[in-house]
Amino acid sequence: MNETVRRHATDPFFTTKDDGGGSGLGLSIVASFVHRASGDMSIYSEPGQGTTVRLRLPRVTAEGQHQPNSNEAVPHGAGQRILLVEDQVDLREPLAAILHQIGYTVEDVETGAEAIDLLEGGAAFDLVLSDIVMPGGISGVELVRALCTRFPDLPVILMTGHANISTEELRQLDVPVLQKPAPVSELAQAIADALGKEGDADAVSTS
Repeated sequence: MNETVRRHATDPFFTTKDDGGGSGLGLSIVASFVHRASGDMSIYSEPGQGTTVRLRLPRVTAEGQHQPNSNEAVPHGAGQRILLVEDQVDLREPLAAILHQIGYTVEDVETGAEAIDLLEGGAAFDLVLSDIVMPGGISGVELVRALCTRFPDLPVILMTGHANISTEELRQLDVPVLQKPAPVSELAQAIADALGKEGDADAVSTS
């Protein structure tokens, strides 16, 4: 990368790929995750020479111990099962890691069709967290409509990194919509609110 590209590499929605080739959110999500874990991220790159990305994270005092940012109150889960639907692996993996960090059990798939197959196969989840724009013929909006018909008690939260999504269409769905990359506190609060609407019920079972 040249110096101009390197300086903007972690900016949300910044990408050097052709239209449709990338969302420009992968490095932004990673940088946000590292920062909120009180860590640091640096990028060294020279055209024709390659790129080195260094992540520095604080050491924990015990395996599995969570040390939240003392300046930010983040609601934590109690192991509830979340089905994460996201087609881009560079977004899906760090997002799954964040969900694990704030106390949830996560299973992830790439498409809406896979999500429906998993649910109809009898898998039980407390909440579905899905991207809106996805390949495979089923968008996040269409996934919500399908779930409302087949699994009406299953809460859904949608995410999008696209500004041209129809807000009127989303309003009609009556589900929370987060802009990517959402701050961890905002994501955690949206999940807690959605699960709270369902009371203390067990995971939705489709068997």
